[in-house]
Amino acid sequence: MERANGIKSGLEEFTDPGKYEIIAEVDGLEAPEAQSNIETVMSANPDANVFLGVGAGAMVGCNEALLAEFGKGNIPKDYAVITTDVTTQQLESLQAGDEAVRAIIGFEGSNYDTAKACYDMFDRILSGEDFSADKNIYRGIAPITDENIAEILKGM
Repeated sequence: MERANGIKSGLEEFTDPGKYEIIAEVDGLEAPEAQSNIETVMSANPDANVFLGVGAGAMVGCNEALLAEFGKGNIPKDYAVITTDVTTQQLESLQAGDEAVRAIIGFEGSNYDTAKACYDMFDRILSGEDFSADKNIYRGIAPITDENIAEILKGM
């Protein structure tokens, strides 16, 4: 819920008015549910062309819906699936270049990077660091692009 609200806030803050319209918000934690829900949205809104998600299931399901609609290599360039989280399947879809996946915003990066961030946090806790003043822990995020995808895949 917070991620979805963050995406909407970011759109409002950084996108010119009239450049987008949120036409639907659907569930899709698991890929099959996301695919079915996106197919319903596409049927009701044939002009929908950008799909934002908050997790791997949303991206995988949406990508599959668009692949079923257009076929691999035939997805229009103005269509995009953009989401958070990183799985090997998502990375491979982005790297393929002929699917609907256009961008991923990832936490830390690879599985190795995430494990290292967890280790560092456990080390801080076990060393007695005081978190009472600020209980929020912020994780690093970054875009995953053609420039860094190969390195991230190495750590998966």
